[in-house]
Amino acid sequence: MERGGWKFWCRRHERLLCYIVAVDDRAEAEKGLRNHDPFAEVLDVERVPDKVFALLDMQPGQVTGWSTMNW
Repeated sequence: MERGGWKFWCRRHERLLCYIVAVDDRAEAEKGLRNHDPFAEVLDVERVPDKVFALLDMQPGQVTGWSTMNW
């Protein structure tokens, strides 16, 4: 079975944000997101394959994110 993680589309202070969490379990991924950005309002969640982690050079449990635009 292929490992994976979660991509969270969020909003904070009228900014659209995307976070990727390198954790297979969704509940653990949400905890990681909350530790990283406790004020982000989650708009959508998607499963992502572990190939994404290699492309972003991420370690297991790591959270990465970026702001895409004003809301």
